Amino acid sequence: PEDTVPFVNLDKDPGRQGAEYVDRFESRQVFRWMSQTGTGPGGKKGKEIIEALNQGRRIHLFVRRRRSDVAFASCGLVAPIRHEGDRPMTVWFQLLTPLSDDPARRFMDA
Repeated sequence: PEDTVPFVNLDKDPGRQGAEYVDRFESRQVFRWMSQTGTGPGGKKGKEIIEALNQGRRIHLFVRRRRSDVAFASCGLVAPIRHEGDRPMTVWFQLLTPLSDDPARRFMDA
């Protein structure tokens, strides 16, 4: 109950609803995530994310490149550092352990 575990597909299917969402690593230490349309900073799920540190909640980030990839890769623990917008909201996370070489090659834009 103290943990939140987002599972994120980086490449969205262009023909599917939600293709306008942008989730990406801005660096080996920072991940940018956009919530679904129903999630904002004032709602239960939004507060769970942006107030995680104050509530003693851990956030474990799991990522895969595309929906067709079977497995998600653990990117470790992250902490929210800022957010903006509402329904959807965008949250920037600090990775507590920066991405190592292999995940950086797989998940960061070239």
